[in-house]
Amino acid sequence: MRKYLSALICCVMLFITASPVFACYEDIYVVGAENSTVEKDIFVWDETPWLYLKLDRNSYDVDSTWISPSASETFLHTEGPEGAYERWITPADWSDIKETGSWKVDVRLFNPENYPNCSFGHSCDTFTVTPEPLGCFLFLLGSAALGWRRRRMKT
Repeated sequence: MRKYLSALICCVMLFITASPVFACYEDIYVVGAENSTVEKDIFVWDETPWLYLKLDRNSYDVDSTWISPSASETFLHTEGPEGAYERWITPADWSDIKETGSWKVDVRLFNPENYPNCSFGHSCDTFTVTPEPLGCFLFLLGSAALGWRRRRMKT
């Protein structure tokens, strides 16, 4: 009985590892500029994040959902086929919707020609928007001055 069970397990493992894997994209991640392929995780207040997609073919529709740090708002950006294997996507109203904190971008790929209601690929990435460095420095400088003044008044 043990021989049969171990043979069955070996066959199942072989079937699982030998089956072909399908992925309709090579890379999906956030970058710092259009036409850039360098992944970036942290953005200062004045920068605009771009979603970079490297696809295996050029006929996919893309739905990207940008979820704000407060998770109170979700912004959807839909893009049809452009005839390009590489694409860069950012919300058109980024300057109006940006807020500090950790953002999540959820991406779904569709092929409307053959399968209009079926998602072919799904991926997500996160990035962080921080306040500008000068603002942080001034905040720390003001806090230090107040702390020094308070300490001086106690003595």
